[in-house]
Amino acid sequence: MTQLAKLTDATRMLSEVRTARDAKELSDKAGAAAMYAKKAKLGLEAQNHAAAIKLRAERLASELLRVLEKGKSTGRPPKEMITNVGNHLGQSEYAAALSEAGATHQDGNRWQKVADVPEDKFERHIETATADGRELSTHGLLK
Repeated sequence: MTQLAKLTDATRMLSEVRTARDAKELSDKAGAAAMYAKKAKLGLEAQNHAAAIKLRAERLASELLRVLEKGKSTGRPPKEMITNVGNHLGQSEYAAALSEAGATHQDGNRWQKVADVPEDKFERHIETATADGRELSTHGLLK
């Protein structure tokens, strides 16, 4: 599969994201694709396309997490209630979703900052960075 086809597939995958885990996996794949595009010298356009997908996936992850309760942990559940399969009893819904996604609280905080950028400024940043031949990144967006 060509890199362009993979990037097109990743764009389609954005519309299929339903959980923070899906969004994190797509963000990770897009980030890896951006690094590959840079190392393989595929050009800034391919690199920025992958980086834009990563940014959109981070934004989507935050939107999915925002609806969850962020309260304090309810404490460690009784031993008899703990199972070995993905049990997040005792965690807030938000913390449990981050854990299920394989994400850290730092990831969640960064995603929230990306999502806090107003939609028009978010899109304008992607467009202008690409048009100006600048490398697109989460750090650049948040500056």
